[in-house]
Amino acid sequence: MAVTKGSSAGNVLRRLGGMEKYQAAQHLYRYQLGNSLICRYSVPADLARPEKDAELRQAFEEAVGRVVLKHPMLQVGVAGEETRKPVFVELQSLDMKRHVEWRTIDEAADAEQWLMELMVKELDRPFVDLATVQPWRVLVLRAEASRELIAAFIWNHALLDGMSAKMFHSGVLLHLNFHSCTPLPLDENGVLTLPSVRARLPPPMEKMATYTVGKRFAASELLSELRPAALSTKSTTDASWAPIPAAMSVKTRLHSFSVGPDALGRLLGRCRAGKTTVTGLLNALAAVCFARALPAEVAPGFKGVSVVNMRQVTPAGPPQCPWLVPDETMANVVSVQDHPFSPKMVGEIRAHHAAASSQESRYTAALEADVWAAAAAVRQQLVDKLARGVNNDVVGLFKYVPDWRTYIRELARKPRPTAWLVTNLGVLDGNPLERGGDDGWSITRTALALSAPVLNSAVEFGVSSTKGGDMVVVVDWHDAGVDAELVLGIVQDIRGWLDYLAAKE
Repeated sequence: MAVTKGSSAGNVLRRLGGMEKYQAAQHLYRYQLGNSLICRYSVPADLARPEKDAELRQAFEEAVGRVVLKHPMLQVGVAGEETRKPVFVELQSLDMKRHVEWRTIDEAADAEQWLMELMVKELDRPFVDLATVQPWRVLVLRAEASRELIAAFIWNHALLDGMSAKMFHSGVLLHLNFHSCTPLPLDENGVLTLPSVRARLPPPMEKMATYTVGKRFAASELLSELRPAALSTKSTTDASWAPIPAAMSVKTRLHSFSVGPDALGRLLGRCRAGKTTVTGLLNALAAVCFARALPAEVAPGFKGVSVVNMRQVTPAGPPQCPWLVPDETMANVVSVQDHPFSPKMVGEIRAHHAAASSQESRYTAALEADVWAAAAAVRQQLVDKLARGVNNDVVGLFKYVPDWRTYIRELARKPRPTAWLVTNLGVLDGNPLERGGDDGWSITRTALALSAPVLNSAVEFGVSSTKGGDMVVVVDWHDAGVDAELVLGIVQDIRGWLDYLAAKE
């Protein structure tokens, strides 16, 4: 393997895989910079006292350190991001003071609004010195003597996916509640000594399993994806109403809302009755609400997309790494599923919106039928994808992309392909050992916030829930490419539908 800038022959671990190179190229060109999973931790009463602040910080940082030692992808750097063949490199140590940042906050502040404003700055902040500093960090926020601590795990997508972030917080919580007797190799300056990860670094997802593609699928996808922008044809489902910004740099906007546990329980019941899921419902509501917000001449049809956790179809213990357990592995093991809404389908929804405008309630039976039909269709598309396993998935085509930098730049010259994206991390058990209350640590709330992509979807919905708690939806969009008033109107419409469906008998 050739030595890449920022590396030496001795510390190169492996080349980045296809998904990893795609994400690295996005970071390189500042098209998408950071993702974050934010968790609210309940602090034990004894540790919350002002005089225990140093002890609390030590406990949290030690828990982070133990998670780092378990997961090789948290220990590596990325060399040659600007080249055609970037590599993961082995690093000898990790500076905890650089990776875990503490800030004291005002208890009287509007926590949710303040947090979203802060996360915009954090998500649009590029990672630097990738070859010598692991590209992730934890921002910890706490008011003095508060029983609550907010920890935002922020990562470069070339390393990890969203399920990895969920593993990170679950691991930190576990180590906070169960203190290991094994000393942590952490010196007095907060530097963690790292073991070699060469023998246990996860391979790229396309080597965890054999992704196969049929000739028809390959021809169709390659023609669409690799065709130069000058030869591309417009589609009726393109999001041309959200032009890709000429400035070509990230500028994120965030807005969040939550669904309480009682309402969420009722929504889940409605989803089961409608043979769908929350992911299916949110995609369907997006279609219905985008159709109401945008006229047919601007957006004849739409395409949404769902993120799919491919660990579900990745077998454990492949021959090249028999120790691999995908469900316990931090890495990029993720793909997507498109959800097209044709002009005919969207036209019918718009006709039902027009009919509803003359009635007292805009939540008509016809529109509700549209919602559940679309939600069931989305869920079936996801079921079919998982049934195919690792066959006919875009991951199987990664090997045909010679240079991901060129691919990314070419994407920037094409129309935006999708209107929205839904990524749902599911439920995080914030008190798996039932050690909450005054004595134990627990997680009471989660929020998945992403930096708005310059390319791809115009609007993204990051969804996460805490067992027995709220479902939080963080909406992101690019400030220069998408009209804020449009997005906020759509979000308000989606919230109205969720409230209506949850309250309906």
